[in-house]
Amino acid sequence: GSDELSYGNYNAVVGKVYVTGPISKDTAVSLAGGFNDRDGFFKDAGTGHRTNERNRWFVRGQLFYDPGTDITLRLIGDYSHIDENCCAVVNLQSSAATGALLAIGGMVNAPADRFDDVVYNNFDSLNKIKNYGGSGQVDWDLGGAKLTSITAYRGTHSITDQDPDFTSADLVYPYYQNTNVGSFTQELRLTTRVADRVDVLVGAFYINESIHQIGALTYGTQFRPYANLLIQGATGGALNVPT
Repeated sequence: GSDELSYGNYNAVVGKVYVTGPISKDTAVSLAGGFNDRDGFFKDAGTGHRTNERNRWFVRGQLFYDPGTDITLRLIGDYSHIDENCCAVVNLQSSAATGALLAIGGMVNAPADRFDDVVYNNFDSLNKIKNYGGSGQVDWDLGGAKLTSITAYRGTHSITDQDPDFTSADLVYPYYQNTNVGSFTQELRLTTRVADRVDVLVGAFYINESIHQIGALTYGTQFRPYANLLIQGATGGALNVPT
């Protein structure tokens, strides 16, 4: 086995552990896990919180069974989890859109302060992801050939809720996505040698994947006056939102 623990600035703590070995004369297991945690290195002056943090962990287990016959079995399972406040975007250049933003009371960092690690949002963005999966592999020695079967499932559930205008103004709220992905696979392989220098592999592979996604992008309370200023500026005052 092995283990590792490290510490860094912004209270970054990363830990990993791994152990493997036999639990009987014909069965072995391995277990692994880890976590990654860190404070955000950007200050969000709009919400008063920190962003671009880390909050992640995972576990993985494996079992190998070899009874000494023609058949061996391997089972693998894993799970990982992310729950973070992200994602900071820094303003690099001002424009007429920046002037309209400031006019309605919104804030964004000045381009000259791009390296101050300060950003502006009017709500905390969310990044939640769950990944999990499992597989079973059976190897059967047929004497002159070997048959392998691998059955697996992989799932992902992701929820993101982001302030996509990356300012303290309520222009767009929110950019929301809820995604579920499930994948089932089945693989069969038959390998054999038909001559001293000829190996043959015959196989089949099946995959069935389902994706369910919900998304929304909603205008905020300040989008209309913001757009009105942009239209007036672009047309020299000749047009506005009502016209």
